Amino acid sequence: MAYFFSIIALICPLLLSGQQVLEGYIADAKSKEPLAFVNIVINDNLNGTTSDIDGKFVLESNTEITQLRCSYVGYEARTITIKPGQNYVDISLTKTSYDLNEVVILPGVNPAHRIVDKVIENRKFNDPEKACSFAYTSYNKMIFTMDVDSAYLSQERRTAESDTNEIKLMELLEKQHFFLSEAVTMRKFMPPDQSNEEVLATRVSGFNTPEFSLLATQMQSFSFYDDLITVVDFTYLNPVSKGSTRKYLFVIEDTVWNNQDTVFVLSFRPRTGKTIEGLQGLLYVNTNGYVLQNVLAEPVKRSDGVSVKIQQKYEHIDGQWFPVQLNTTMIFQNAQINDKAILAVG
Repeated sequence: MAYFFSIIALICPLLLSGQQVLEGYIADAKSKEPLAFVNIVINDNLNGTTSDIDGKFVLESNTEITQLRCSYVGYEARTITIKPGQNYVDISLTKTSYDLNEVVILPGVNPAHRIVDKVIENRKFNDPEKACSFAYTSYNKMIFTMDVDSAYLSQERRTAESDTNEIKLMELLEKQHFFLSEAVTMRKFMPPDQSNEEVLATRVSGFNTPEFSLLATQMQSFSFYDDLITVVDFTYLNPVSKGSTRKYLFVIEDTVWNNQDTVFVLSFRPRTGKTIEGLQGLLYVNTNGYVLQNVLAEPVKRSDGVSVKIQQKYEHIDGQWFPVQLNTTMIFQNAQINDKAILAVG
């Protein structure tokens, strides 16, 4: 019996060593900003993953990973060679150098509409606030700083192009922000509308102005299933609301695979001539329940000089798809310091 267990002890490490774990980070080649929801495929098969909101990803494979194929709407596809034993990789993608032509929809049924209709049909099952009771603890962070290109900050000789005051300001911003708010909260919810949220811890530093504090609490809707989506105190018609296919143009941009499920990447924007407060961006629709897996969205236009981008990431938890990451980025073009706009990230 002791001999038997000795053999098992020898075999198990061999089996475990057959699984390769590869971590990585993927970013824009020029701005160095992280790219969320990039499709990453292992070798020549359909297995892979997508980067998270922070541009990070983890891949696990029972076979050796020799290459990664990366694709992202608006960027040039790229294949990366992985060396034997490599367990981390940094990847950069370059934006396409050509403009996309105007989409022409030929007579017949737009294939993207079938997918969107399925998402709308299943909203009552996939919207956490309609489908189940839940409780979660969340970490919320909000910073206000200056909109400085991170590629510029990384240049060793950037001082040659800047005056003394700007250099000092850049050095200060690398160490601290104008405003920083952090909070840990616990929320309990029971359908249809019983919600209780308790602040467990909070910290504020920098210029503690009422305007900054107010914005930190009004970033975006909890999930992307309500008929109207709130983005920094503005409301917009949801592209996956009833009748939205008559007001939004949807196009299938890519088809990717997540384990055994198919994920359709749909672009959306208001139809020409439709006067709606609308959004534009990308929807990642998982066919396992026709649920939203990832969302990238921004208002088509805002009259207050603020550009806004929201990102949402969902994961399958205990039988229910649930939002696990919500990011909001705002640039205030009308509020500038040294000709650089104010940037807020939540």
